[in-house]
Amino acid sequence: MAEKRFDSVFRPGLFDGKVVLVTGGGTGIGRCTAHELAALGAHVVVAARRSEPLEQTAAEIAESGGRCDVETLNVRDEAAVERVVGSIVESSSRPPRRSPSPAAAATSRR
Repeated sequence: MAEKRFDSVFRPGLFDGKVVLVTGGGTGIGRCTAHELAALGAHVVVAARRSEPLEQTAAEIAESGGRCDVETLNVRDEAAVERVVGSIVESSSRPPRRSPSPAAAATSRR
């Protein structure tokens, strides 16, 4: 099927290489937000209590050429939130980018 594009006020690729958690991502504003972020290059993780709407959103995003994972989650359950966020961070972690120190930056300009 042809890749769908969503119109956006933001520049294409704005979220390339980013992972974004969208709670309530199966319906309403959360679903629309997930679509927008995926269209802008984000790897989206949609989360909510009911898996069926999440699976539908993830399928729509994948059909449009985006990346989306699903996590069933009740945001009132602190331990569950910590588990899901920890899992996302662990699976997407990479060494942090660090700005060079002023001395290193001055040396590299010579």
